Amino acid sequence: MINLNAPKKFTYTLKAVNKKSDNLSDLDKKFVFEMKKPFISGDFYKNMRDLFVKQDFNINIDLNSFLELVDKKDYIGLINAIFSSHESTYHLPCSFKTTPPTKVHHNFMVDMKKYGSYINEALTFISAESFTRKLEGLPANMLSPSKFVDLVKQEFAKFSNVEIKVLDKKELTKKQMNLILAVGQASNQTNEPKLLSISLKGKSSGKKLVLVGKGVCFDTGGLNLKPSQYLEGMQYDMSGAAIVVGTMMALASSKTNANVTILAPLVVNDIGQDGLKVSDVITSYSKQTVEITNTDAEGRLILADAITYAEKDLKADTILTIATLTGAVEICFSDTFTPFWFTKRDQFIQVQNAAINAGELVWEMPLHFEYDARMKSSKIADMVNSEKTRGAGSSTAACFLSFFRKKANFIHVDIASTNEFKHSPLPIMVKTLYYFAKNFK
Repeated sequence: MINLNAPKKFTYTLKAVNKKSDNLSDLDKKFVFEMKKPFISGDFYKNMRDLFVKQDFNINIDLNSFLELVDKKDYIGLINAIFSSHESTYHLPCSFKTTPPTKVHHNFMVDMKKYGSYINEALTFISAESFTRKLEGLPANMLSPSKFVDLVKQEFAKFSNVEIKVLDKKELTKKQMNLILAVGQASNQTNEPKLLSISLKGKSSGKKLVLVGKGVCFDTGGLNLKPSQYLEGMQYDMSGAAIVVGTMMALASSKTNANVTILAPLVVNDIGQDGLKVSDVITSYSKQTVEITNTDAEGRLILADAITYAEKDLKADTILTIATLTGAVEICFSDTFTPFWFTKRDQFIQVQNAAINAGELVWEMPLHFEYDARMKSSKIADMVNSEKTRGAGSSTAACFLSFFRKKANFIHVDIASTNEFKHSPLPIMVKTLYYFAKNFK
């Protein structure tokens, strides 16, 4: 909850300066923030989050002092970074404690006449990111694919400018979306697979952008069962789906006129006698065949069918997938940068500009023919879903996904190391995808 210009002022006020004075007392130093040059919104977000983690009681924040120290072009990136880090630090939309934790609501003091348009733009993300984090935070016993769809329909009932469509198991079977069905085939009736689609109404002309989010509501790993220490947190394996839903919520609430659809393939990767087995060969919606070499490489399977659906059924010009896809990405980036892969390199500039406004850090990664070759190494099918070489696991996964579109531009985002902080879910990339979609051409 963002408090703006509350009449009741708190005892202490945080101000930004170019350089801290050496004459400050230890107490005063805690309420002076030294701005680093050059200003990088993603780095600033991390610094503010670290500050908020240590600040456990209400204070005033002189937002004017922060804005006065940056260029006008950086206003929205700065405000987004502060508001988002504040909300992700202090407010957990999903909690089942019998005694609710004490909430911290800082008072942001700001000149609304001067900065109001930037403040209002940043505020549009608060509810969208909160709903994203609610979906991410719900435990698996409270968030089946069906429940995910129900919650989204309830939340989007207030929007008249969106169209929601859901393909259930029967319809997925009729369309032969066999990769999505295969991942969910060990699940009981409660957890049957679904494909959720939400489109903005009234924009049929112009290039089509489809955002696809991985929605594995819980990932056991299947017969390639995860070790116990890696099972913890697998309720977050649907973060990609939650993030594209949050992005669409922000687009709908701002009444953006963009030709955008989001897709969320929703499954539970369960373990059971009917589940996928290593050596199985599945024919995808694209009619390409996939040899299953690892049942824990399931996210790319459901995304693959959704990619084909995006191009074949929705006529997408650009398809972007976002997923908690590979553990390898954590080795490469830890929780600092979110990596992107592109088939059209100039789209990285667009994403980079969107990320600057969002206060998030992104990095470009390679799609390369050598990685393609590894994924096409099957002797009995068109490709494998996971190859044995340890190197470049995130890039080989991205290349696998690129096989399932024919002509559309393709972008892939792996958030496996940036979708949570201190075991709490983050709405990472909601704002970046919003700005990318809003300005998509």
